[in-house]
Amino acid sequence: PEGAVGQQPERAAARAVEGSGRTMPRDETKDEDDSSDGDGPEFVDMIAACKDYFGEPDALPLLERFVEEHSSKFAHRQSLDASEEEQDLVHTELHREYLVRWEAAIEAFLSEKAFSLQEFQTQLRDAVEDRYCALFEEHEHHGWVDSCFAAVSYEHFYRRMVAAARRGRHK
Repeated sequence: PEGAVGQQPERAAARAVEGSGRTMPRDETKDEDDSSDGDGPEFVDMIAACKDYFGEPDALPLLERFVEEHSSKFAHRQSLDASEEEQDLVHTELHREYLVRWEAAIEAFLSEKAFSLQEFQTQLRDAVEDRYCALFEEHEHHGWVDSCFAAVSYEHFYRRMVAAARRGRHK
């Protein structure tokens, strides 16, 4: 139909007029073999770049150094489960300090790569919410993003610190 051509994607529009003998106007700004829809810049998978840069969330050198520096402050803890004991203010302050370091590392990475923080946050949300993948499938980065969130949680931080303190006592 005449009015629908401009509302359809380029290729569908081209097919719609093929049999009519009319030609589609050529967009001089596009290359002939350009398969993108022209709606913006090419997609950059920031999460994949982040995975390559930082590795597995449970083995982050940043956390390992922090554990080495501060785990002795958790030596008096009996349980690996943070919910079983009242938490010391020192421990929650150390966790906040760790989060500040982690956020600074992420921000430095994004800056180094010239990535937008807002776009990165959008991609993280898309991964966690399994957007842009087939129905009933998990986003390819869902597990890694979940692992990152878990790795910076207080419970995970506490468990790592107590475990390291126990190893230090048995050396």
